Amino acid sequence: MNKIKVLIEMPLLPHSGGPAAQLLRFKYKPKNVEYYPLYVEKLPKFCDKGIINPRIFYGLIRRSFDWIVPDLSTLFTMGFGTFINTKGYDIVHTMEYSFQLYNKPTIYERSGLPTYVLRYWYNINYNNLKLTFKIEKEILKRSAAIIAWTKWAKMLILKYYPSLNDEKIYIIPPPAPIYLINRIKNKDHVTILFLGDDFYRKGGDIALKIFKNLILKYKNNIKIIVKSNKIPYNYKSYFNKINNVKIIDHFINTLQLYKETDIFFLPTRADNYSMPLIEVNSLGIPAIVSDLLPLRETSPFSIFCKINDEKAFYESLCFLIENEKERKAIGSKSKQFVEEKFDPIRISLELEKLYRSIIE
Repeated sequence: MNKIKVLIEMPLLPHSGGPAAQLLRFKYKPKNVEYYPLYVEKLPKFCDKGIINPRIFYGLIRRSFDWIVPDLSTLFTMGFGTFINTKGYDIVHTMEYSFQLYNKPTIYERSGLPTYVLRYWYNINYNNLKLTFKIEKEILKRSAAIIAWTKWAKMLILKYYPSLNDEKIYIIPPPAPIYLINRIKNKDHVTILFLGDDFYRKGGDIALKIFKNLILKYKNNIKIIVKSNKIPYNYKSYFNKINNVKIIDHFINTLQLYKETDIFFLPTRADNYSMPLIEVNSLGIPAIVSDLLPLRETSPFSIFCKINDEKAFYESLCFLIENEKERKAIGSKSKQFVEEKFDPIRISLELEKLYRSIIE
């Protein structure tokens, strides 16, 4: 069987959940497929030198232009107008929110839609981006296929672009390997982890308010780990004085944090996918998260609370802190779910089947 040559967009650095998921696509490739990475931060090589894509430079100053020309600002940042020659490849597989142009059958991945991301990540109104979505609609129309990470993502795509062919949208999540790590059994305390570099959107302010009350109630019977590179100074200065709270505002391998975690806490205000949530579930760690449709789909055995409901989050944390049996039961069900739904072998077979259906 001939191997399929796929030019696949990849991030240079897995700085967040989305890019990390893209790297997993590349790592667990189908058996009869050869992946050739195209780093979206670079244009193709010229004179053996990698050229930095101007969209990245523009991205650094994008916020200054969003309020002046949000449509053009967004299109440029997403790479619209960047033409890439794909001679020698069978298919192009693009990743999140790419508007780059290719001259081969192209698959586009979506964990959600730019409408959702731009509203909750960048506070940009949909009405200011009509040209952006008109162009995205045309790009998706001409695609060979669209990969949605969840049923929710597919529903969102069809809601905004109802004229798209439902049958060309495939639900194929990124694979999630089961990491073989020796978790530390905490005998005298329960460790709670909050993880979110986008501090406010991920509910960091809610988490730290609740942690204050938990420390007052449980004293040294709990340990708190907060990983975020955008923690406001007032929170950092307060918690740095407390011995059983660890503040991490620099890069660290999160697997090291999972080793000692008993409960994962994510009071997020908006999320279309959460790789850390899937990772902790794969290790049998129970989670308390905001009640969002994509999180219910990817982590159905977690405990869900309404967005911004501090009382419900606090009571749920108290419940799991005091009930080791429940922690183990939720963690066990979550791990089994991840093993089945995000199995790398099954997902790679689905991808190869999709590739072949396009080129044959």
